[in-house]
Amino acid sequence: MHSEVVNIPKDRIAALVGTKGRERKTIEKQGYCKLNVSSSGSITIKSKNLDKLLSIKLVVEAIGRGFNPEIAHLLFDEEYTLEILDMSAYTKSRSRINTLKSRIIGRKGAARRNLEQLTETAITIYGKTVGIIGKAVDVSLAQRAVEMILEGSKHASVFRWIQDQRV
Repeated sequence: MHSEVVNIPKDRIAALVGTKGRERKTIEKQGYCKLNVSSSGSITIKSKNLDKLLSIKLVVEAIGRGFNPEIAHLLFDEEYTLEILDMSAYTKSRSRINTLKSRIIGRKGAARRNLEQLTETAITIYGKTVGIIGKAVDVSLAQRAVEMILEGSKHASVFRWIQDQRV
């Protein structure tokens, strides 16, 4: 029996467990595992299958980083991956982190939606992190695009760059 411990924020425990424990049961069934959830946010994953254990760990981390559980379930497919960028690597100022979040999200969520559509990924902003789920090639493209925005590039330039990469 293999086990792994993942810590998630307390306010994401409800998303992981789901209504009447449905989400937790779904993960346990899909991943052939057992999840022990503590009220502190410490999740112990136990599985006989090491490959499944890694997938389950990614799913739990994704939910902990703000992804909708349905999107996080894509990580059970080996083609999909999760990338988490830490915005505090770009600045130490709390107000600047809020500005960076706003740049990634855009007016009424337009920039984030554009990034998701152009890169065929799912993107979430939670705390000081940006999470990206998608196929490996798409995730690396989205990651670079987000990094460009965090470094101050104009949105139009970033979107044009993505389109050039897609050709």
